[in-house]
Amino acid sequence: MRVVKSSVERLIIRALKDKLNNPLRNMQSALITSLAEVNQTENLIEPQLNHYLNSCILWLKEFFDIFPLSRYEPVLGRIQPSISIEKIPVELDISGVFRSKESQTIHAITFSPLASKHSILNDPCSIMKILMLKPFVKEHVQTGRPQSRLHIFAYGKNDNLEYYSLSSNDITKGHLSMVGSVIRGMSDGHHYPVVPCLYSCPFKKNCFPGE
Repeated sequence: MRVVKSSVERLIIRALKDKLNNPLRNMQSALITSLAEVNQTENLIEPQLNHYLNSCILWLKEFFDIFPLSRYEPVLGRIQPSISIEKIPVELDISGVFRSKESQTIHAITFSPLASKHSILNDPCSIMKILMLKPFVKEHVQTGRPQSRLHIFAYGKNDNLEYYSLSSNDITKGHLSMVGSVIRGMSDGHHYPVVPCLYSCPFKKNCFPGE
């Protein structure tokens, strides 16, 4: 999934420069460049490279079926903002930021290392990304449309591309309480959980009450 993430980020940069003149060729070029970059550390042999390349092509096709760039105006490429909550710094990773052509809603693309739907939709980082982007769009009382929406992609258990969407309208008091609990625990020095947590254990609910 690292290759797909890198390829998407390269294509977003091309979109920002208005250079997506041949989407298929641009996608192939971005994919080959990203795969070559990853292979510098992975040292894959030719059969592995071919298998990886074919899988990535399918994932990228699925990605652009779900999120066609032509429907959105690109605003930013990859950003890694650092926010501070109760004096605790948290680094976030967003692959691209767009604005809907039909409304003012901010759309952001992110890739998650988590596997289950529950973990992905309750990931404190995803919630913080939505809350960070929300103030950039005024609330539209008449329609109730979301101010920000996060498009989350992940590697599926069946070797497929998983997709989930979370908007600012989906964030509840429970989500905010969970994030606050995680940050307070880190601030008090009781524990230092990795956010998001990649593991399942009997004590996970102590670290992440929302899980």
